[in-house]
Amino acid sequence: MADADIVKAGSNEISLDFGIGKGLSLDGLTDEQRREIAYKVQSSKADLAIDVASRKIKLESSIGDATNLVNTSRALDGTKADFSVKSQSETASGKLEISVHKNNHLALYILIALGILAVVALVVL
Repeated sequence: MADADIVKAGSNEISLDFGIGKGLSLDGLTDEQRREIAYKVQSSKADLAIDVASRKIKLESSIGDATNLVNTSRALDGTKADFSVKSQSETASGKLEISVHKNNHLALYILIALGILAVVALVVL
């Protein structure tokens, strides 16, 4: 929602421009009702500002977490070891779960090859 002039002094109109027409008319409302509406509009604007700030913080935090995970994974990828790295963070729209795995099956392949060679050697002898 774009910034709007909220209940101008002496005005009977709240300007909430959604691009589809004029604002809402306050004609026929008492001064108390107008003040109550103005308070609710201002309160809603404050709530929205807090929500936006909270979502920005969560976004920045999740970007930092993902960057750290990528850097950790890159560092571990340089080793010969198997690894599994998992990360979970709260984002502006939900949860982000990232999992990175490296399985170096070279040792398993060598054992299988040795087992096949041993079976072949037993059959031939």
